Amino acid sequence: MTETLALVRDPVRDPLTQAIRLRDGRALGFAQFGPVTGLPVFFFHGGGSNRLTRHPDDSILDAYGVRLITVDRPGVGLSDPHPGRILLDWPDDVVQLADSLDIDLFTVLGWSAGGPHALACAYKIPHRLRTVGVMSGLAPLHWPGLTPLVASLGLRLPASAMSRIWHRIVTPDASPRHATPREIRAVHRQRLRDIVRAREKERARELAMLARPWGFRLQDVTTRVHLWYGSRDATTPLYMAAFLKRALPFATLYVWPNEGHHVGFTHWREIVSALVG
Repeated sequence: MTETLALVRDPVRDPLTQAIRLRDGRALGFAQFGPVTGLPVFFFHGGGSNRLTRHPDDSILDAYGVRLITVDRPGVGLSDPHPGRILLDWPDDVVQLADSLDIDLFTVLGWSAGGPHALACAYKIPHRLRTVGVMSGLAPLHWPGLTPLVASLGLRLPASAMSRIWHRIVTPDASPRHATPREIRAVHRQRLRDIVRAREKERARELAMLARPWGFRLQDVTTRVHLWYGSRDATTPLYMAAFLKRALPFATLYVWPNEGHHVGFTHWREIVSALVG
């Protein structure tokens, strides 16, 4: 069982701001939505987002009896960085979180850059999983022909957009008692720049990690995997979906026509239904 951090609040009163302390001392942040007695689904966010990214209609979780647990990856949101991490480190973090929540069997669902993290769980901890879902997930970026995509992904979300995102979810410390409005604004802008810079650095590190060999063969994944993609996805194109479908022994591929990278959210009800089915 992992030790709970002091910053953890009552999950009933504050389901958005929770964290545990992992065995190596790092904080791992997460949030919970849906019925606490529901089928646990751990959701792994995309490369430019965090634990707060999810479908906004929680009535879908209630309708299907799903307890959605969204997790900040290292260096994102409430989670501490994990220098030198490899993809196969992630399942260990997930198991510690599941143990801390007294969850034995669970489902994992990854979107975009969260997709490889879900597949790493499928490979390393199949005995803990009910099923696995991947929404518009990245294929191995070291696969020939995918190298040019790495650069385009790294530039897809500019710093100005990251600044707006973090402005919504980060509350700065109290400003100096006698600071002028101009000084307060300057301090606030600097904090936002520091946050954006740090998170962009972690995002770049993660993408570089995913561009290297993942440390396992997809052919060795024995868990059932659902793949969901949009036919017009420019970030994770259909050839990535086709590659994963061919490589994974027990994969089912669903493609929605004329839809893009957010297809998992536009068809959230169908995905939740498939995961509990």
